[in-house]
Amino acid sequence: DPPGLKRYAGSVLVYRDDVAYDEVKWPTGRAIERDGQWQMAQSLARSGQRSAAQYLTPEGRSALEVLRNYQQEMKGAGYETVHECAGEACGDAQNISEYGLASLVIPATWAGKVGNNSVPACGGGANITDFRYAVLDNKATGAALAVLAWKPGILSAYCDEKEFQKRTSVFVAHVTPKAREQKMETISASEISKGLDANGK
Repeated sequence: DPPGLKRYAGSVLVYRDDVAYDEVKWPTGRAIERDGQWQMAQSLARSGQRSAAQYLTPEGRSALEVLRNYQQEMKGAGYETVHECAGEACGDAQNISEYGLASLVIPATWAGKVGNNSVPACGGGANITDFRYAVLDNKATGAALAVLAWKPGILSAYCDEKEFQKRTSVFVAHVTPKAREQKMETISASEISKGLDANGK
């Protein structure tokens, strides 16, 4: 699990993507489509170390129950919910990753990394139901958390859809303030020569 975060009991981690430094803008209002692009009228922006994780919960758990667990847990760590929505009130909550609000929260690299027939992809899908979303902010530390929870929908013939639809998918993105490292360097001709002599490259 990402540092400082717990998972809903019995959940299985199916996707994890961390970067040392990133910038996020998470919707704090309804997502809207303009000229084929999904946009947000309001957002919470943060930069720093970013973790993203996707889980599948045990059977029979609703998206609301899972979301409330995250909110209660993070409230004890100093986070407050600054935005919450459900279903179409969020702005096209029928697809994961490519359309609607989810496309503004889930990293753009998710679809390429998981493909079409993997467990995280099957836990995503189209025609999803029971969609919930919340943004939590820790004003004392500057950290922020976005939580998406939904019931998976139809994706492809390769997914055992009836089994996935018994579970709730959860996507958690967390940003912790951290200074960007300055990593620029110059390699001299003599260093390249030493590398060639020692390693052949």
